[in-house]
Amino acid sequence: MKKDTSVKITIDGKEYIFPYGSRLSSILASFGAMEIPVVGAFVNGYVRGLYYTIVVDCDLAWIDLTTNLGRSIYRNSQRLMLVAAHNKIFPERTLYIKHTLGDGSYCESRGRKKFSDEMRLELKAEMQRLIDEAVPIEHRSIFLEDAKALYHKRGERMQEEVVAASSKDKFNFYEIDTTVEGFHGTVVTNCSLLPIFDLTAFDRGFILRAPTAANPNSIAPNLSIQRIGSLFLHFDHWAESLKISNVGELNHTIRHGSVSQLIEMAETMQMQNIFDIGREIIDDIENIRVLLIAGPSSSGKTTFSHKLSMFFKINGIEPVTLATDDYFVDREHTPVDENGNYDFEALECVDLQRLDEDLKSLIDGNVTETPIFDFMKGERKKETRRMKMNERQILVIEGIHCLNERIAGNIPAKNKRRLFMSVLTQLSLDRYNPISSTDNRLLRRMTRDKATRNTSPAETIMRWESVQHGENINITPYRENADFFCNTSLIYEMAVLKPFIEPALMAITPDQQAYNEAKRLLAILDLMLPIDAAQVPPNSLLREFIGGSAFSDQI
Repeated sequence: MKKDTSVKITIDGKEYIFPYGSRLSSILASFGAMEIPVVGAFVNGYVRGLYYTIVVDCDLAWIDLTTNLGRSIYRNSQRLMLVAAHNKIFPERTLYIKHTLGDGSYCESRGRKKFSDEMRLELKAEMQRLIDEAVPIEHRSIFLEDAKALYHKRGERMQEEVVAASSKDKFNFYEIDTTVEGFHGTVVTNCSLLPIFDLTAFDRGFILRAPTAANPNSIAPNLSIQRIGSLFLHFDHWAESLKISNVGELNHTIRHGSVSQLIEMAETMQMQNIFDIGREIIDDIENIRVLLIAGPSSSGKTTFSHKLSMFFKINGIEPVTLATDDYFVDREHTPVDENGNYDFEALECVDLQRLDEDLKSLIDGNVTETPIFDFMKGERKKETRRMKMNERQILVIEGIHCLNERIAGNIPAKNKRRLFMSVLTQLSLDRYNPISSTDNRLLRRMTRDKATRNTSPAETIMRWESVQHGENINITPYRENADFFCNTSLIYEMAVLKPFIEPALMAITPDQQAYNEAKRLLAILDLMLPIDAAQVPPNSLLREFIGGSAFSDQI
């Protein structure tokens, strides 16, 4: 067969001719500077890195920083550039990229000397040099046995554990300046494609910051993560004390039969977190009459609320629930989004004045007629729910807006507390590749929806970006308003979720829109050894997603 000399590429309905074997990076360069940074492309629907070569006619769509996928590729590439810069100027120190935090990744550089501001600025300058000099990032795909041999030679035993668990026969390595590292996920081809970054000091390390959906061309001026960041660090230290902070260490524990002890310790620590919150509230129950709870999807709010309620009850406090949904305004007053659709997540859907009035009345011990909303008719019912609180009761309210200070805004500060709960994942793939808490929640939700809501993983994936959009508007900006924080992640849980969701993800075919995301998630699960769900206790929060919960009548 004679080799073609050119390929036809269709972009936004327009056809272009390029030489056979053209790299995506060179095709991108031919279009000049883009308004928003481009980090990859869909080639006939498949996600491809900019190092990919085109040898057949295709449809092409650029991936930029306006999408979750684009921002993920950018952050991944940033981390690789950080590793190269750190290796170059601090060869005697060890870099850890711990987890996502705010708009970036929390990192620590460990060595004999404490990491200083001068070191941070030196590291930032080296990263800027890589960008200014347009240092290339070369992709290398090497066989599994070669990857194991390389890690063995370096003495990186936990990396060997990760590679050994994988079903793949090849692994991606990248060369950047003087560094060669194995990295998971797609990256760009040149440091010059990563011009937007910053290193912001935080605790013992720094945050490698990246553009966001709201600021795709710059770093946001403010970073409000002090309290949530402190919680992350607290659980980081706990994970490190167990010597299980990455997948390699978890796999090692699974291989050597220590899982039951790990599960017991993880469950005990989570329960302790819940009880500490409950105790602080009970100790001031004369003043604290309202607890407002918010958290993103699949945080485990149902099981958490039940465990907290149990703690209240055994200490003589009766929790009383109030649903913010019953305070919805009538449908005719419901705001609409930019597409003219009802925006049921907007704060303006809630009758804030009536809610405040009823809260004050209940706190004062009055009999209060609270509303009941008819969702079928889209209006408030004529009948009401009669409520009254005594001094040994606490009003518990759960809703997406509960961290927003406009909810219960007129209630005195001494009478209310706000609680934020979420999955704050401590587990990383290795020293340089953290696992996103968002991915952890998505795996939980797919597992639950598949089993209990007759929703396929592909459907859940397609809805997920919309779910995140609502969270980013209504929850994330208000996290620092919380008085209490609860981490509902369990260090072992993704190994339990793996057997539940992996076959369903593998069944998603290339013609489905969810295919690329399914493939990315499978690449994470592939590196983990499974844990038998029979070892998970019935009262575990994880049971809310895998079934068999002791609280199943409340879930």
